[in-house]
Amino acid sequence: MHGLAISSFLGIYALAWFTNLPDKRWCFLMVAFSILILGLLRLLPLGRKYLLYTICIFLSFSYACWTANTIAQAQLPQVFEGKNLQVVGLVQDLPEASKTGYNFLLQVEKVLAVDGQPDPAIAFAGRVRLAWYSQPNEALPELQAGERWQFVIRAKRPHGLSNPSGFDYERWLFAERIIATGYVREKEDAIRLALPARFSVDSIREYINRAIAKALGEQASTGLVQGLAVAATAGISQKQWQVLKATGTAHLLSISGLHIAMVASLGWLAMSLVWWLLPALYLYLPVRLAGGIVGAGLATAYALLAGFNIPTQRSLVMVLILMLGLLLRQRLSFSVSFAWAVLVVLMLDPLAPLTLGFWLSFGSVALLALLSQHQAHSKGVRLFSLQLSLSMFLIPLNIAFFSSLPVYSPLANLVAIPWVTLVVVPLILLGILVLPLSFEGASGLWQLAAKALDGLEWGLTYLAELPNALLYFPELPWYWLVLAMLGMLLILLPRGIPGRWLGLICLLPLLTWQPSKPALGEFRLTVLDVGQGLATVIQTAEHSLVFDTGSKSPYGFDMGEVVLAPWLRSQQLSSLDMLMVSHGDNDHRGGADYLLEHFSVQQLVTNDQANFPKSAGQAWSVNTPLTMCAAGQTWVWDEVRFEVLNPLPKIKHSKENNQACVLRVSNGGHALLLPADIEQAAEQALLAQGSKLQADVVLVPHHGSKTSSSIKFLQALTPKLAIVSSGYLNRFHHPHPKIVERYQAQGIELLNTAATGAIEVNFPRLAQQALIISSYREQQAGFWKSWEGH
Repeated sequence: MHGLAISSFLGIYALAWFTNLPDKRWCFLMVAFSILILGLLRLLPLGRKYLLYTICIFLSFSYACWTANTIAQAQLPQVFEGKNLQVVGLVQDLPEASKTGYNFLLQVEKVLAVDGQPDPAIAFAGRVRLAWYSQPNEALPELQAGERWQFVIRAKRPHGLSNPSGFDYERWLFAERIIATGYVREKEDAIRLALPARFSVDSIREYINRAIAKALGEQASTGLVQGLAVAATAGISQKQWQVLKATGTAHLLSISGLHIAMVASLGWLAMSLVWWLLPALYLYLPVRLAGGIVGAGLATAYALLAGFNIPTQRSLVMVLILMLGLLLRQRLSFSVSFAWAVLVVLMLDPLAPLTLGFWLSFGSVALLALLSQHQAHSKGVRLFSLQLSLSMFLIPLNIAFFSSLPVYSPLANLVAIPWVTLVVVPLILLGILVLPLSFEGASGLWQLAAKALDGLEWGLTYLAELPNALLYFPELPWYWLVLAMLGMLLILLPRGIPGRWLGLICLLPLLTWQPSKPALGEFRLTVLDVGQGLATVIQTAEHSLVFDTGSKSPYGFDMGEVVLAPWLRSQQLSSLDMLMVSHGDNDHRGGADYLLEHFSVQQLVTNDQANFPKSAGQAWSVNTPLTMCAAGQTWVWDEVRFEVLNPLPKIKHSKENNQACVLRVSNGGHALLLPADIEQAAEQALLAQGSKLQADVVLVPHHGSKTSSSIKFLQALTPKLAIVSSGYLNRFHHPHPKIVERYQAQGIELLNTAATGAIEVNFPRLAQQALIISSYREQQAGFWKSWEGH
């Protein structure tokens, strides 16, 4: 059993290392080869077991490869990107409602028309993630899980921002079998075709979710109760997520093995009580069989209510296997149960190893089992010791996946885990069981659960607001993280085992490793992928400057928070020498407030003081000096020269874009020009002033708009490389095809963050030394990103 589980895992996980998917024909060849080896088993007197494991590796790899190819081939054809598609589909999972509309999954069943033209021949079907936006004071139709709708949507292939230390959205979409993303065009074109099936899992989850919302109203803990009941987390506020993250308790919102095991135990105990009250039932059915069946049924139902994700799959499988052993009066070892759980989860979802939940859930359970074998304390002390050990082992995992460490996590979990597992979850589940009989009874139980969560949240908030509650770490290379995890395992081994002290040495990289910095006289440009906008960072040996900060969406998506801040922290840049915001457009200025609030900014430079009022209620420090940028400003950091070329003092342009700050950075050997959103009028003014514009690298003005990048301007620049910062399939169609042709005609290499992800350019000190250019998509290639649109 163990060998089959290990070989299946190795075969499936091998696919994760491929940057391009093998063709399906290779799957057939590997299956045929496996059958051939199987036929040779009878001829071999020895080594049959290892040949079986080899066959298992080939077959599991073929299974994963076939699954991945099926998903890749089902993705929206590029020819239909950006077109109006009239589709019919089933609403899946629970729609996330907010003040701005809905986010939901639609299982597209068929396409009726493209841009209004009927075309029944389109073979496009599968899960699509959609947003349905509402205008202010506009009410959208009610949307429920399980309903069948006809929509007009505009969709694109799976695409996400690609940045170091950022969330790999494309990998997540692929693992979730989401084949396109988009939005609903007009609510007048939306037609509800059918109501949800009465007893479908999603409709039951929807019913429970709405009942909880009705019972609790707008209480602070409503979203938390919904999350623990049916895994609906849309109602959890941003502040609550921050508290959970800072205290290391976010895992409580995923319905875990503890919760499922408890539900199974409640079913067992309930049947034991019934059999004790009615002994005659022993004549018809043994209590262990009745308890096992009811416990397994309740555990399965609870896992379905949670959406049946990877952690719940693993937990349910392990619980069911343990209960099966009890029913058969056989005690299965943990390793056998664990192996079965791995095997079943991989068979259910061969892409599970692509998800973070797979590694955290199985890793945590394996560690707990390993540590529990060496605990000789009483039960209470043993539980405390196990939890403390698990929290310590999760330190390198937190740093690996989140580049942060919640300092008070062990203390927070010491209280939160038993409180949620033994008090909150039973109250919520009892409310669900009582709901069909009495809404008032269910409401009372949920109110008690909400009060219990309010008390817990108060304590967690107190810990989260303590100084240094959440420490940030640079992004470590994978080999140092593996070494750190081995070191933590050594430290946690039982006393008396020699060499445990070596674990401390293995942990040293966590404290000592530093990201590389430019040498004296050199500088580095990082153009982050923020979609349709601009966010760049310039680093010298000892200084850092952020030039523009990306956008902030009215729907709550802040590039300063989700892109810039994680990258800066991964580089251990908690303090910025300068933040320069070129002008007031949202796609350049949107993320600035978050940086000013959460980072130490020594100087703020902008062309529009009205965008940064200093008032008593301002979130950022009033001590941050603000300077208006103007041509002629110069300074030198670490032998690197910075010059502001625009706005020109005596020239006032009618368009704000032409008043934007323009920055030139040079070190004698190479130069960089950041022209923001200036257009041809400002370009001509700079040429007329005789400004020194020559640069090896230029950020394409105004994202490649046809109103910028005049031929004379490019001839004055003579760049080797031009970088466009734009959004994939953006509504402005940047960069304009004529501008692309213009750069190509001048022999200038053109890179676009929409295709390459974040771009890093290292400028050496000497002119004869070549620029070092790298893109994040090339460095972090994966088969889930290998489609032709990239």
